Amino acid sequence: MDVAYKIYPEEFLNNEVVDNCLILNNRKLKKIRVMGRVDIVGEGECYLEGVLIKGNLEGVKEGDIIDVIGYPRNKFIEAEIIKRRDEKWLNLRKLEIELTRKYIEFAEPFIEDKEELKRKIIEIINKLESVKFDELKDMLPISEEELEEIINELIEIGEIFEPRPRVYKTL
Repeated sequence: MDVAYKIYPEEFLNNEVVDNCLILNNRKLKKIRVMGRVDIVGEGECYLEGVLIKGNLEGVKEGDIIDVIGYPRNKFIEAEIIKRRDEKWLNLRKLEIELTRKYIEFAEPFIEDKEELKRKIIEIINKLESVKFDELKDMLPISEEELEEIINELIEIGEIFEPRPRVYKTL
């Protein structure tokens, strides 16, 4: 049985879903729990503060506050359980998230493959034109040692160069 990690709706919107797992704090969340106010209701789906929810929405209407336990999918949450709540639950959920956020560290770590990381590094450098090592380190979910190894490989194959120590540009 998977743990349903409590998240804010915007965390679903602002993070990637990879292999039906939400990637949050560099961890793979297979099951999530989100609460908020319903914006729009359609046939078998609704929008909860911008997040598309699909499932049995019997009795749910615009303006309702719902608590959804479900599975992240690309661009939506597949609801397993949907409960209607009242306004007080929103404040409680904020406290729950603050108190339980530390448990995300027990979720399976997300490790991108090396070629994907190389592509991301080149993309970042191209976008910013020039980037410092510490800036790259803050943008990527890998250790300093892994980043140094990948940067050295990119320099060796001629994809990037180092005009000044620990500053990188593409050719």
